[in-house]
Amino acid sequence: MIAVPLIAVFSGIYMIRKGLSDTAPLINSPMVSGSTKSAKMASIKKAYGPMLRKYAGQIGIPESVAAAILAIESSGNGFAKDGRIIIRYEPHIFERYTGLTSKAKRGGQSAEYGNLERAIQLDENGAYLSISMGIGQIMGFNHKIVGYSSPKKMFEAFSVSIEPQIAAMFKFIANKKSMLEAAREGDFARFAYSYNGPGYRDNKYDTKMAEVEKIYRGLE
Repeated sequence: MIAVPLIAVFSGIYMIRKGLSDTAPLINSPMVSGSTKSAKMASIKKAYGPMLRKYAGQIGIPESVAAAILAIESSGNGFAKDGRIIIRYEPHIFERYTGLTSKAKRGGQSAEYGNLERAIQLDENGAYLSISMGIGQIMGFNHKIVGYSSPKKMFEAFSVSIEPQIAAMFKFIANKKSMLEAAREGDFARFAYSYNGPGYRDNKYDTKMAEVEKIYRGLE
């Protein structure tokens, strides 16, 4: 997993197109950027600060911790530059739910949407169950935990704007006791283990989160 408006908002209407390969204009999706960690955290604060305070506050997580999770567990963005939500297809999940095989090709979002299209041809529901979506990279099989009746409904909601993606990220955390407690306490090692599994150590997610959380707290 890589990888929670708002001061900066884009206007317009985001249309969910029938063809997954089609692109669409951005709406409510400020793009986080920055060549340094400080610049990236400042960009996150500008783009998502009010929303982070709203949703993190509802479950008792400090805004700075929420910002650190967002920065490290995702790119800080829920949409790619072409306007589609960021996804990643997991073939082992597809096989688990459907008993079918549809391999993955890696190489950016164009490849991931190709993976999704091929899986949909075999089993649509299974395909949506098997992708991680949006800014928090929530897996489709977690759709009920974050309030959606199906993984496709979750995909459609996430495709409209950034807020449903961020709201879902905090719902997901709130429904995982160990993860929630770790976030409230700023225990990044425990949080990263809960969110990513033991592999978090290889990527140093915990130390990276601690570093950017401190940067965010120091922003005016």
